[in-house]
Amino acid sequence: MAGHGLTRVLSYQIAREVAAGQLTIVLAEFEPPPFPVHIVHRSGRRASARVRAFVDFAAERLRRDAALNPVTPAGSAPPPPR
Repeated sequence: MAGHGLTRVLSYQIAREVAAGQLTIVLAEFEPPPFPVHIVHRSGRRASARVRAFVDFAAERLRRDAALNPVTPAGSAPPPPR
């Protein structure tokens, strides 16, 4: 952010800075498409209450984070996973 270089990071890590104009995306044509985030855990009677609580918390948080939920134009499908 001090104007001293380039880095490769995941878009959600810098979404606020890009939106605020503190960072600029360069080489956008080489950016990979977004990919889904999955939470995998054991379910049913063998599931830990702590794990279930974390999964519920994480899923809600991920759904609310605009940086992780790109808006696609009406009528278009999101990009396929890589």
